[in-house]
Amino acid sequence: MINRFLAFTFLIIFSCSALAEEIALQSSVLQKSALQKIADEAMETGDIDLAFESYMGLLELLPDNGDVLSTTAVLASELGLTEIAIELWLKRADLAINQSEKVTAAEAHAEITTLYNLMPPSFVAKFDEVSQIANEEQAEAFMMLEALAQEAEEAVVNQDVETAVNARESVLMVATDLFGESHWASIAANRDLGYLYLQLGLPEEAETFYSIALVSAEEALGEDHPNTLEINTLIAVLYNIMGLTEESQLLLEMVTAKYETSLGAGHQLTLDAGGAEITGFETMGQFELALEAQTGLCATIELTYGSYHPQALNCLERIASLQQTLGEIADAEASYKNVIARMSVSKPDLDPKVLNALTQIAELYRITGRYQESKDLLSNIIQASLQINEIEGSIVAKSYLGRVFNNEGKLSKAAIVTEEVMAYGAEHWRSRPLQLFNTMLELGAVYQGQGKLAEAELIFEEAFEGLVSTFGEAHPSTLVASNNLGQLYERNGIYDKAEPIIKKTLAQMEASLGEGHPDTLRVRNNLGLLHESQGNFREAEPLYLKSIAMLTARLGSNHTDTIAVKNNLAYLYMVMEQFDKSAAIFAEVKDQWTVLFGSEHPNTLKATNNLGRILQKLGNLPEAEQYILEALALRRSVLGEKHIDTIRSMIDIGGVYLEQKRISEAEKILIDALSFAESELGNLHPYTFEALNFLSEAQLALGQIQVAVDLMEVGFKRRSQFFDTMLWTTGENAREGYVRLHRQEFNNYLSLLAKINDKKSAKRAIDASLQRKGLLLKVTSEIQQIATMTTDPELKGLALQLEDIRKELAAKTLAGPTPETKGNHIQVLYELERQVNELQGELGRASVRFRTSIAKVNADRLENSIEEGKALVDFQVFEDNGVKKFLAAVVTKMDGEIDYQLTVYNDADSVDAIILEYRERFRMIKRMKMNY
Repeated sequence: MINRFLAFTFLIIFSCSALAEEIALQSSVLQKSALQKIADEAMETGDIDLAFESYMGLLELLPDNGDVLSTTAVLASELGLTEIAIELWLKRADLAINQSEKVTAAEAHAEITTLYNLMPPSFVAKFDEVSQIANEEQAEAFMMLEALAQEAEEAVVNQDVETAVNARESVLMVATDLFGESHWASIAANRDLGYLYLQLGLPEEAETFYSIALVSAEEALGEDHPNTLEINTLIAVLYNIMGLTEESQLLLEMVTAKYETSLGAGHQLTLDAGGAEITGFETMGQFELALEAQTGLCATIELTYGSYHPQALNCLERIASLQQTLGEIADAEASYKNVIARMSVSKPDLDPKVLNALTQIAELYRITGRYQESKDLLSNIIQASLQINEIEGSIVAKSYLGRVFNNEGKLSKAAIVTEEVMAYGAEHWRSRPLQLFNTMLELGAVYQGQGKLAEAELIFEEAFEGLVSTFGEAHPSTLVASNNLGQLYERNGIYDKAEPIIKKTLAQMEASLGEGHPDTLRVRNNLGLLHESQGNFREAEPLYLKSIAMLTARLGSNHTDTIAVKNNLAYLYMVMEQFDKSAAIFAEVKDQWTVLFGSEHPNTLKATNNLGRILQKLGNLPEAEQYILEALALRRSVLGEKHIDTIRSMIDIGGVYLEQKRISEAEKILIDALSFAESELGNLHPYTFEALNFLSEAQLALGQIQVAVDLMEVGFKRRSQFFDTMLWTTGENAREGYVRLHRQEFNNYLSLLAKINDKKSAKRAIDASLQRKGLLLKVTSEIQQIATMTTDPELKGLALQLEDIRKELAAKTLAGPTPETKGNHIQVLYELERQVNELQGELGRASVRFRTSIAKVNADRLENSIEEGKALVDFQVFEDNGVKKFLAAVVTKMDGEIDYQLTVYNDADSVDAIILEYRERFRMIKRMKMNY
């Protein structure tokens, strides 16, 4: 009975509750209907206040109704309730995003932008006051000013400087005459003329007209007016370009503060000024401050515009870019993915902004060595960009694809892609010089990889000069250009020019980017390579070690950049003869390259071959043979029998066979190696000399002494020609080191001549002396004479042309075949040598001194100058197995017959003592004569 009662009670309660809900629902419907009716009637009668109140009431009942939100926001705008309107449009945008209504979300964001960028009525009224057109004559004049301004813009695009300046000066003259100096037309004319001079690279002239415009604007509009502040911003940018970075930043801080006070934190002008401040930090190299400021700016933007507004997405992209610049790769990738995630719900799937963010992720993949992922993503981006006719996006993606090809060593593909990007940029990126300069740097790097060093030098110099004048010395791209230029000089052997550039760049990068930034690490690595090239091994080692430690900490031990520097360190230890250290690192590098790229990749094969060379130095000949033969077999299979790397392995296995006393095998492969080197690399390539030297050793071991000395003579004469080619392009301080580097060849040659000790050997010794003594003085003299000729208008062109061709000849001689010269490398070298000879002949005909300096001197010519009954004695110092010796070559003329004799002094110390005693006695006799 109780249970039935309780059940009945619950039924009554439930019925009452349902009835209450039904009554409430009906009441809500009636309320909504009533409010809607009031609102509609108010709209019809034009009673905006009542309509707004009614819609606000509806909004309380229907908070997620998009139509009600939109209408209420519009009414708030009409009533001047800007803050309420913005809040409502923000809610409308979020609702649209939650409901996947991307078009509606974009419309709401556009309304928010419009509302934030409204200009206060007082500013509008003031501007209207100073820009009034009082009569018909002024109206006609204003139309003429617009036509002249258009003419100036077109002239700038067409690079017609004179027309552009004349048009802008005409605008200023007409505006000042008809409207007066305080009219906005005159103020704008001064501003625009200043901007034109800035574009033309004339900052002082630009500052003059900016200053006139600013003074007039302050008097006419007031110091806090947005149009006045705009001119201040232009002056700040000008200061930045002029290197007055601190003044620029102070001015930008003032402008930003005034914008925020008068227009609000969310106004576009305020945000732009804040962005300019951040750009200033970047120009000064203060990237951590830039990232901190950008993060704060993004917080303001998200608070005012919402997380999905284009302003917020752009800001987040800039954070990602700064993180990338600072080497914070993981954070940058996360930020870009955050951007894409937000875009995916607020923009169409193939929106250009989405594709651009994906392109940046592909670039991060490249930086971290994930080449295939980068290529796959970039290929998809290019196709998607073309589908929506977004040519610009496809070009940018192609520029990044060129970088990947370059990193992979696919230089022909990299050149084709980058040249296409460069051609597009030259036509379409005039207003975006940074993008154009960065593309130039990419193309220069590709040319350098291809061995087109003259072209690379020109493009690096042009990019560097443009970046310095436009963005200043501390800009990251300027520093990259400076590093590239220094690296190119180092590769050309111009160490005197390379060292100060690379050292200065490293100091600037450490100050602006930090010691551990990837770009800083690359410059430090280049400085290490420079020291190594100059034989300053102890200076190179700590640079490599520091770079490896920082790269490992930032990118990991298996990153390609880390492995590349470890490879450099291993090679350094090899030339320092610290073979145990070198072997351990090369073994590690070989394993890492194998995991990353496979056993047949050129990097892997290079490490394999180098490991074999080190094991040979350590006396482990069986393992050395195994590794070098492995590299040789794969290089023959993958690269071809006559490839430069294959020739390297052939020479190295020949050296192993020599140590193993397998002389016949050594002779056979070295003959082939020499033949291939001469036909593919040229007579003056370093590998050709190595093959010659090893082959002469083999001939000596076989007892073929005359064949060996003949080979050495060929090598000696070629080395003299090599010096004549290379020392032209090196700095004065580096020339002696270059000669000293190859001193052992000279010692070996003289040692063999001393052992043979016949008349032919004596003549060869005289020949060797004539070619080497005074070599440095001869080259220095020639260079000085060429420098003098460049001051002669008639000879300047020939002299400069000779310098350029000599540089190209030296570069191509050392580099060996490139993709462009493959198959006809020898012909290219021959043609360059022919041009050098022709130009030397032309200059020689114009200058007796130059003609004399380039004249060849040898023993045959010397014979004609020896008088009857006279003799010439030539002393030379050489080392034989580490023992210092003297060699005296004597040429005499008796009864018209020339005779040669050779005497070897094995006790060099006693000879040195006799010479010192002779000099001292000579000085004593001289002093005695002076006393008398």
